[in-house]
Amino acid sequence: GFISPPIIIFTLFTNFIICLILLKKKMKSPTNIILVFIAISDMLTGLVPLPNYIYFYSFSEYRNWVPYSLCYFHTLTWDHVPTVFHTASIWLTVALAVQRYFYICRPTFAKNWCTVRNAVRASIFIYLLAFTSQLCRILENEFVPIVVASLNDNLTNVTACLKDFKHPFKLNLNIYFNIYWSLRILMVHFVPCTTLVVFSSLLIRALKQALRRRKQLLKQNRRTECRRLAENNLTTLMLVAVVGVFLTVELPLAILLIFMMLDNSMDLHILSPVVRNASQTIINFCILLSYPINFFIYCAMSRMFRDMFKSLF
Repeated sequence: GFISPPIIIFTLFTNFIICLILLKKKMKSPTNIILVFIAISDMLTGLVPLPNYIYFYSFSEYRNWVPYSLCYFHTLTWDHVPTVFHTASIWLTVALAVQRYFYICRPTFAKNWCTVRNAVRASIFIYLLAFTSQLCRILENEFVPIVVASLNDNLTNVTACLKDFKHPFKLNLNIYFNIYWSLRILMVHFVPCTTLVVFSSLLIRALKQALRRRKQLLKQNRRTECRRLAENNLTTLMLVAVVGVFLTVELPLAILLIFMMLDNSMDLHILSPVVRNASQTIINFCILLSYPINFFIYCAMSRMFRDMFKSLF
């Protein structure tokens, strides 16, 4: 809570630079358009809860009850809206891997379908689906004001909020949450992660074939084609690295959510509340730490990105 704001601000800076560079005329491509939307999603995932971090942790208000006037805002910006942008980031990463696969392995298909316009349309569609997937959570709660003793000073009363579920949702909360978490684990974690593993494996195999092809071109002294193939391979390797970082932090979250759902639905007591909360906090913090990493991957693996970055200054 205390060290997240500087990490978020650093993420805002690095991802803003990414957007500035990738939207330049020389850099504009279907792949870079998706990378821009991923950067925007990562920025907003951190930016939306930033006021909560500052209010509750920087000003040490986390020791007290959430004020009634902030209850809905806190719930919305702490959990639901960041989840929308994080979900969008997950599926945009899937779109990136699929698009790159078609570029490498199905170039004829990619030429007709993998265009800048279609990349923008697909990204907007993903955002709409991400918002729809979280709409029920945004609407599920209602807050009732309640006067309680302050946790900082037992002599002072504060107006906190009693959080409850609206009538349609609390008719059967177990069914509601089992359906929600089952769909979330399946469609936001299991399917995307499985898809990314499959397409990353296909891209790595294609890279190995391209390396063999490059050696043949070098033997035939076809250096122009060889250079073009090398640049293409480096771009693919860069995107595989982006996907690899994503999977490193997302797979533990998917496993934790499965355990949490089994705990709640089957009453198995796999994880104690302390272990569950600590694991969730650590995994979410690791996800937050991963957001600026893409900037350094682009700098390390893309000469054109480095040149454009230097030209900004």
